[in-house]
Parts: sequence; C-alpha cells; structure tokens
Amino acid sequence: HNAIKIEALQILSKRPIKRARVYIRDLALNSQNDNVRWNAIRTLSHYRDPRDVSIFIYNINNEDWLIREASVIGLLSIDDYSTKYIHMNIIIKSLDDPSISVKFAALSHLSIKDTVIYNKLIQMLHAENNQPSLLIAILKALQAYTIEEKDRDKIVELLTHSNSTVRITALHTLKGKKDM
Repeated sequence: HNAIKIEALQILSKRPIKRARVYIRDLALNSQNDNVRWNAIRTLSHYRDPRDVSIFIYNINNEDWLIREASVIGLLSIDDYSTKYIHMNIIIKSLDDPSISVKFAALSHLSIKDTVIYNKLIQMLHAENNQPSLLIAILKALQAYTIEEKDRDKIVELLTHSNSTVRITALHTLKGKKDM
C-alpha cells in the first residue's frame, strides 16, 4: 500500500539504513504513485551518495514540479564536486525551470562555484519582473562570488528597491558577505 511505503520512507529519511537504499532507489525510479516517488527521492537525498545521481537526473525531467524540486535538492546535496561539475547543464536547467519552487531549490542549495553558474545568476538578475523573493535568492547565491565590475551596476540599482530585504541583501552582496 502506498500509505505504508510513504510512512516507511519518512522513517528512513530520519534514520537512513544502507540496506534499504536499493528499495528506495527502485521506488524513486519505478513507482507509479507520485507521492511515493517524491518521498523516495527526498529520502534518497539524505544518503548524499554519488551513485544516486542517475536517479535524480532521471526525475528532473518529471512533469510534477515537486519531484523536480526534490531531484534538484538531491543532486545538489551530494558532496562530490566532480559530480556537480559534470552535471552543470542540469543545474543550469533547474535555474531555468518554469516552476519558481524548483528555481528556489536550486538557488538555495547551490554549493558549487563556476563561471557558467555566475553568468546564469547575472542573467537571472537582469530578467524583467523578478519577484522580490527571487531577487533575494539570486543575490544570496551571488554572495559566493566576487562580483565583476560590469555586473555591479545592476546590484547597485537594487539598493533603491522598494523591498527593504532586497536592499539589504544587495548591500551584503556588494560587500561580499555570505550571511545577513
């Protein structure tokens, strides 16, 4: 029963058991129930195992934004730089996702610095009609980088934004601080 599978997955996410990983992987790939699949992906992300990358990538193409979001978090939770670097195109794709929740997941879990990501973040910053919450997430992601002179003007422009949190985050980004 799906409810039992979901309950078991929630327990396993709190206490990962290596022997159960094979079954969790199977559910993440083959479950017909999206709730079971979503819980399996979330549970698998707690293992932070590079061997699970293919499962996260497979599910990033799912129609359900919750499954895509969990897959992005799973991929970015892996502590292996080379895995993330190899799949840079997937990270960029998640920053372009039509769902703002998937974008937020990617922005808030970025732990890799690369010029491709920097350029994408700057491109996102220049996009029209950004919501304040998205601007804040982009600015926080940019705090890991040294801002190039040509890109500082846009961030300086945000110092006069109507949202006070955007203004403060823009200031911290210009100063190069990671925490507010």
